[in-house]
Amino acid sequence: MCTATLKITDGTTTVNLLDPDSGILLDSWIPALPGWKSGGIYTNNQLAEGRILQDAHRDNITESMTLNVRNTSMDAVIRDSQNLRRLLEKAVQYWTTNWQNDPVWIEAKGKEESNTRYAVIVNYATPSDVNPYAQPFAATRLSPYLMNGLALVLEHQPWTGNEPGTGTAVELSAVEAFDGRNLGNVDSAGVRDPTADDEVFVRNTRITANLTDIYIDDGGVFSANLLNAALPYALLPAVPAVNDAVYFGIDSTVANSGPLGNLVFDIGTGGLGYTSTWEYWNGAAWTAITPRDNTNGGSRAFELTGVNLVTLSSTTNTTAVNGITAYWVRLRVTGIPGALTAPTQQNRNVYSVIWPYTEADSVAGDIEALGKHILTNVSKGTSTLYDVDRLLVGIRSVDRGENFSAYLNAADEQNPLGVVCTAVGSTAFADNTVSPTGRAAQYNPAGALPFQDSLYFTISNPYTSEYSGKYKAFLRCGQIAGTVGDISVRIQIRYGTISYTFFTGESATITARFGAGSTPYPELVDLGNIELPTDDDLGTILLVVQCENDPARSNGDLWIFDLVLIPVDEWAVDTKSIATPDVSSSLYANNYLTIDSISTPKRGVFSNVRDSSDILLINWGTISNGENIIQVNKRVRFWYTWAWWSTGLTADKWWYPTFNSVLLLNIQKQSRYLSMRGDR
Repeated sequence: MCTATLKITDGTTTVNLLDPDSGILLDSWIPALPGWKSGGIYTNNQLAEGRILQDAHRDNITESMTLNVRNTSMDAVIRDSQNLRRLLEKAVQYWTTNWQNDPVWIEAKGKEESNTRYAVIVNYATPSDVNPYAQPFAATRLSPYLMNGLALVLEHQPWTGNEPGTGTAVELSAVEAFDGRNLGNVDSAGVRDPTADDEVFVRNTRITANLTDIYIDDGGVFSANLLNAALPYALLPAVPAVNDAVYFGIDSTVANSGPLGNLVFDIGTGGLGYTSTWEYWNGAAWTAITPRDNTNGGSRAFELTGVNLVTLSSTTNTTAVNGITAYWVRLRVTGIPGALTAPTQQNRNVYSVIWPYTEADSVAGDIEALGKHILTNVSKGTSTLYDVDRLLVGIRSVDRGENFSAYLNAADEQNPLGVVCTAVGSTAFADNTVSPTGRAAQYNPAGALPFQDSLYFTISNPYTSEYSGKYKAFLRCGQIAGTVGDISVRIQIRYGTISYTFFTGESATITARFGAGSTPYPELVDLGNIELPTDDDLGTILLVVQCENDPARSNGDLWIFDLVLIPVDEWAVDTKSIATPDVSSSLYANNYLTIDSISTPKRGVFSNVRDSSDILLINWGTISNGENIIQVNKRVRFWYTWAWWSTGLTADKWWYPTFNSVLLLNIQKQSRYLSMRGDR
């Protein structure tokens, strides 16, 4: 039989309202449910029947209890009631002062209820005591001292599935199909396999190309493709020699192939007894690179067990290995100083992180759960800055569009289903070693030009409805010729035909140079807020990037890499460093960023950066449309994009740190309930 619980506590001091020996005992309580603040907001047309609810947000819950206080003396009864009121005073001070940092909450569970629920107290009232000069409070020697019928009114937040300040890890996953395989957070059969462990990565691009081939070179004899082998499999020969290697590649003959930016390993047995180096094909020879190798314990790759990332660079050239022309990187054995233990890959295939989202489902609760995002920078290289000073997150429910992508590539390849990018006017597609796809759009006017169409992102039916919604729009681009300030960009939205313009955004001027002798990073250009409606009758949607080369004094030349649409109509946040960014304020190396609505209830939503020892480095500024939430009882995707601020390059700007930047992600939840929780 389940034991009932009803307590008021701050985690240290507790008043148990169901314990006959506690002095205070519940007499009656009818739990209330939260209503809408001010009854909700309606539109009310006097010429039509009824009215339409336009906006509704839950209010706190206010409910009343009747308590009986008993003890062996009047002083003891008074002391018990004082203890309760002092605890409730602390509950009020938590919200009204800066010095009281411990919330007070109700902890409840019915006699046959499976799970405990919690609710942070916001306010209280005990309107009156009983008559102290009348029985039973003024008792005789033959009866106990009693304060019967003490009224207690409590205002509290919705019920949660965790104690205040705590959360439970959400099972997350990210999976993309390429060349007939599912790669990412999948089991050995390729089925999506959500995990609550620190094993989910996000990248600041979305491309299509993923691994197609892995081969072991054992003295010039190549293995079969390990991606077709049963797990676990070895990543080096059983008895390696110097110059033996393992190759990882993306076949360039496969549709939508492209450069390789990172590798994720799930090492079962750590490698011992060898030294090694990572290399890429530079177009003429194999050349050493120094990646951020999180599998390396100090002397060799694949030494550390578990899921870890290797961040790569300069993999934009192709060559033939074992008869396969591909974008290759390899891990080559350079020495055998000790007894060998060959490393093994377990549980899932090696894969590349190619997505800027993570997916969650089956988050329990009656209303949106509170969330806490924890993001760790795992891609800081030895010679390339991969810092993060600004992060944006947006939620989008998967049932609004399975094919939706927040990233549209300004390229003639690797775009999501239903989206085609077309270069027009003074713009053409060309190879680009910086672009995440290996291709980009180059705007290269012959002279001064007013705003004109440069790119169309055409979203065709039946996919247009999957993109309906509100977004924060950005263009990632870099000016490589002309005078800074020559080029401006803006976005237009058109429907049905190329001639019907629905919306024209504000223009933004490119204010820094990109490339050799300047910043090596693309610029993040804010195109403002846009909205795509839900009317399927509009047919095709065109997102048009327009460019202007206004001054006649020089010819602008602009690389355009992609259009980023962060959804903002479910929940979104834009958080950034409020100090001059440096090591202590940036999301740098193994620092981690939290975006938190769980740990401190009275702060709503806040962000800060901590180091690997959990020392607070700095609070970031946070702009959001409400508390950090997670939609419940449905699949949702969290879309991410991030940038780096620099005052030391050609201008004070937001830059994309690199297209190979990867963050390790963990999300915690605090499920919320309208009333009793039951077994959920």
